[in-house]
Amino acid sequence: MKTGSSFLSEAEVVDIGLASVGRSARISRHARFYGASRIRLGEDVRIDDFAVLSAGQVGIDLEGHNHIAVGALLFGDITLRAWSTVSSRVAVYSTSDDFRVDTHTYPHVEAGRALVDAPVVIGSRVVIGTGSTILPGVTIVDGVSVGAMSLVNRPIVDAGVYAGIPARFINARRPLDERPAEPT
Repeated sequence: MKTGSSFLSEAEVVDIGLASVGRSARISRHARFYGASRIRLGEDVRIDDFAVLSAGQVGIDLEGHNHIAVGALLFGDITLRAWSTVSSRVAVYSTSDDFRVDTHTYPHVEAGRALVDAPVVIGSRVVIGTGSTILPGVTIVDGVSVGAMSLVNRPIVDAGVYAGIPARFINARRPLDERPAEPT
């Protein structure tokens, strides 16, 4: 890449120390990585400005053709299957304080702190709308669209459009070949 690009050069990407990086990955100069040696990027992954990827013990796996938009946060052990998008200001957590337990919930106190820790798996061709939050242990099947500002706190097992707090089924997504033609 040319000097002055908003995306890192191949050499700069190598310097991050990611576990693996596929062909044509584009990473913003303003993205941040924590636990980089446990983060795997497939081919044609794009990570935009101010995205934060913070890997858990297993790590983060973006399988390919994924887009992580401006200001998104991926925290913990997360798999994002191919052709899926995490929109701006989305937060995906595989670890969180367990608020059901009467204990400390701030990070500088480890003794007596209770955590919910369960991997998140987001299927292929999934779109997570702006400002949404995905909580620990959630699996989202292929072909789901999550509306903006939604809270996904349980697995989504049927394809379709989901929205709300908590996210609920709204309607089915039509296959591309069944959508109306674009106006001319």
